[in-house]
Amino acid sequence: MHLTPTKRGDIYDAISPLKALHGSAKGLSVLITGAGRGIGRAQALAFAQAGATKITLVSLEEEELKEVKTSIASLAGLDDDRRVDIVKADITSEDQMAKAFDEAGSVDVLVNNAGRMNAEAKPHESACEDWWKTFEVNVKGTYTVSREAIRRALSTHHVVQTIINTSSVASGNTRLGFSSYGSSKSAINRFTEFLHFEYENQGIRVFAYHPGAIMTTLARDSMPTNTFATLTDKPELSAGYCLWLATQGDRVEFLRGRFSSATWDVDELLEMKQTILEKNLLWTRVVGQEQTV
Repeated sequence: MHLTPTKRGDIYDAISPLKALHGSAKGLSVLITGAGRGIGRAQALAFAQAGATKITLVSLEEEELKEVKTSIASLAGLDDDRRVDIVKADITSEDQMAKAFDEAGSVDVLVNNAGRMNAEAKPHESACEDWWKTFEVNVKGTYTVSREAIRRALSTHHVVQTIINTSSVASGNTRLGFSSYGSSKSAINRFTEFLHFEYENQGIRVFAYHPGAIMTTLARDSMPTNTFATLTDKPELSAGYCLWLATQGDRVEFLRGRFSSATWDVDELLEMKQTILEKNLLWTRVVGQEQTV
């Protein structure tokens, strides 16, 4: 489903850290998983350009993280006191994520960007370990990192202002051969909803979103080659959209707990606020079954 009349594929003024969102992340401490390349890298650069005070980059690939840190440091106009920390860590490990948050300290914005996609295979053709590894990284990883962030926020009374979970249009589509990836993204939508309803009165804002159809390393290594021509969206689109969700406060409250897409034009999305609320759109539901909380 494409909700807004305009489909975006690249950064534009309304979500640009150099234009409408200039200075919007000032004072924020941000932790991004999967930050070594592609979408995570673009997100780190966007938050830096928008003035984030501290950025903690998490990935299994330390050399990639070093490159991102260097790229952030080379951006023109950044404050001298900016701090960028890199943490090599497995997002599915409780101990390693505890150490990552020890390094990060208080976190205002968490972007759960790290993910996995197994190669195309129907269940009977798949390797059990490979199928489950995708589910484990996408779901357990998102849970483990979010759990650590929320535990620390509640214990220190420092609110995690925003948690952004990376979902996908695959959460609502049925692409044959990708049962693990699609199911895991549906689970991320539902997990986001649970977090929203469980912590909405404690100052924790949670969103699930589709980053766009982007030619990432993950997509190149896992998607069928005949889909490559459709992967034309830019990582900067996702980065700007996450920055917008994290910094726009009351303007985006109606999207809390819900699924949305970086490809939807944000000005048009804001105009649809009443329709979304009145029709109770953008939840992951069993059609015909009333949702209760």
